[in-house]
Amino acid sequence: MRKLIFILVILFAVFGTNANATCPTGWTSTSITYLYDSDDDNIPDCEVTVYYCYITLPTGEFKVKIDRITIDIDCGLNFINTTAFWDDLLKRVREDFMQVVTFPPCPHGVINVEIRRAECWAVKNVPPNPLEQEPGHMELIDCGMIGFCEWYYKICYDSNLGINVLIYMGYNSITSELCPDEIPELPPIGKTWFEEWTTECYGVTCVE
Repeated sequence: MRKLIFILVILFAVFGTNANATCPTGWTSTSITYLYDSDDDNIPDCEVTVYYCYITLPTGEFKVKIDRITIDIDCGLNFINTTAFWDDLLKRVREDFMQVVTFPPCPHGVINVEIRRAECWAVKNVPPNPLEQEPGHMELIDCGMIGFCEWYYKICYDSNLGINVLIYMGYNSITSELCPDEIPELPPIGKTWFEEWTTECYGVTCVE
């Protein structure tokens, strides 16, 4: 009996991490869930969860990496490849990160922060699970290719305002030639929304 309990604990520890970002060793995993408003009256607000990782370097600077994104299928198909969605997603991650980390006071305690996301993504369909009464959803998955987008900021705590403030410093991008610009057909030919599948990778343009 004790052996069975031990196995269940191990399985929970392993598979339970699927609800978080898949972060490298030494990085911290966190997430933010919000309703995305596409500004189209015909499209309902859509629940989005972004999983990301961050680490403090020996210099005191921070690196942030967007890992994966889950979105409701019913509404997500209308905007997942739009610049407005990705621009809003970057803003949400940036604002959330500014709340989870304590920054030193301005003006002398300015910290450099780098936020990175992949350029190449794939869409994974997670079909409904009637037994668990779970609705289906889609995941946007980092393909792990060379291409990426990076944004650079300086952040510190303004004691007069009582909030963290940031200064945008610029951005950089590296393009992957292996990643086509157009999003694949959804669902792929021969597939349905009631089975699990993952598309080929496609490119998402960097936004400044």
